[in-house]
Amino acid sequence: MVSLLFGSHRYASTFITAGVSRPILGADFLRAHDLLVDIRRNRLVDVSSFTSISGIRTSGVAPHISAATSETNNFAALLASRPSLTEPTFDTPKVKHGVSHFIETSGPPIHSPVRRLSPSKLAAAKEKFSRMEAMGIVRRSNSPWASPLHVVEKPGGGLRPCGDYWRLNDVTIPDRYPVPHIQDFSTRLVGNNIFPKSTW
Repeated sequence: MVSLLFGSHRYASTFITAGVSRPILGADFLRAHDLLVDIRRNRLVDVSSFTSISGIRTSGVAPHISAATSETNNFAALLASRPSLTEPTFDTPKVKHGVSHFIETSGPPIHSPVRRLSPSKLAAAKEKFSRMEAMGIVRRSNSPWASPLHVVEKPGGGLRPCGDYWRLNDVTIPDRYPVPHIQDFSTRLVGNNIFPKSTW
């Protein structure tokens, strides 16, 4: 236990002695003695006695050299041994099912001219499609079918590339199957309070 004398104020506390040229008082000392730091007026305010202790601001810097040592992280090693968990890819060499999806259309292929995008939207679209191409979600195509690209702003920020398929929809033969009514769908949500949202 050591007592520190600041003017007429004495504060007793337990300290850990360190081999440094400029020791400092930590937040635990200030909290234990109800001391507030008034930086503008260069003083400590004793809340318990409503008195202040004047100080002097110094600009001295104590040069020192420190080296960071690497530590073995078992969790990092575990993740590194399972790259498929942290680096998802959709480029599978063999499909695990025999399901094929076709869009039935009528007439010749539909194509639309390229829409001009602002520099920021163009950069966002290129970055998004380059990332999806690397993951195997999309691939380059020479198809005579072409729909224009439209880029919209996300509600939470960022940009979302979207395809404008209104001309394709005009020549697409619609699927014929019973679509659930929205009210029937809503009844299944009773009692649920977690609703995920998927975006890309």
